[in-house]
Amino acid sequence: MTLDPAKSRIYETLAFMAKSASSPGRIELIELLAQGPKTVENLTTATGMGFANTSAHLKVLKQARLVSTVKSGTSVFYSLAGPDVVDLLFVLRNLSVKYLAEFDQITTNYIGDISKIDTIDKNTLLEHLNDPKIMIIDVRPYEEYEAGHLPGSRSIPITEFDQRIAEIPRDVKVVAYCRGPYCAFSPQAVRILTSRGYQGAMLEDGFPEWLRHGLPVAKGA
Repeated sequence: MTLDPAKSRIYETLAFMAKSASSPGRIELIELLAQGPKTVENLTTATGMGFANTSAHLKVLKQARLVSTVKSGTSVFYSLAGPDVVDLLFVLRNLSVKYLAEFDQITTNYIGDISKIDTIDKNTLLEHLNDPKIMIIDVRPYEEYEAGHLPGSRSIPITEFDQRIAEIPRDVKVVAYCRGPYCAFSPQAVRILTSRGYQGAMLEDGFPEWLRHGLPVAKGA
C-alpha cells in the first residue's frame, strides 16, 4: 500500500523539524539562545565550536524557522523564533530522564552530584522575590543577565564569583540560578558558598523555564 502523497508530506515536514535539532551543537545553541539574543561571535565563544561550524548550525535552525535574526549596526543577532522553541529541550530532557537509565549518570559526570545541594522550585522562589532574607544571584554571563533576569536578582557571573563573594551578606540565604538544569554554574556557585559558610541553594530550573512559565522578568542593568 502506497502512502498518500499528501499524508507523506506531513511526516516529511515533521521529520525535517526533528532533523533540525538532531545535533548536539544545535541543541546547545537553542539552550544558549533561550538566555537572550546573541551574535555568531557570542555563540562561537560560548560553545567553542568554531565560527564556520556555529554558522552552519544556525543556518539549519533558521531554515527550520526555529531562530530569527535582527541586524543592529554591523552585528546580526540571533534569537529563538518564540519562547515555545525551548519546549523542544524540555521534551528531550523529560524523555531522556524517563527512558535512558544512563542519563542521570551522564548528567552527574558533568555537573557533579547535586543530591546534597539545597534546591528551591520556581513557585516557592516567586513567593519570596521581595523577601529581604533571600538574595537571588544570577551567575550567567553579564550579557545574558542584561537580556533578561529574575526581578531583584544580582549579577555575579560564575567567572567572578570566587573573587566577589565578599559582596554577599552573611545573614541571607543565597539562591543561585543559571541557564537550566544542565548548566554547571549554579551548582558550582552553591558549592563555593557552602564551603565559605554561607546559606546557599540553587533554583531547580534555570532562566528559560522561568520565562517559559510566564513568570516576571526584568531587563537591563
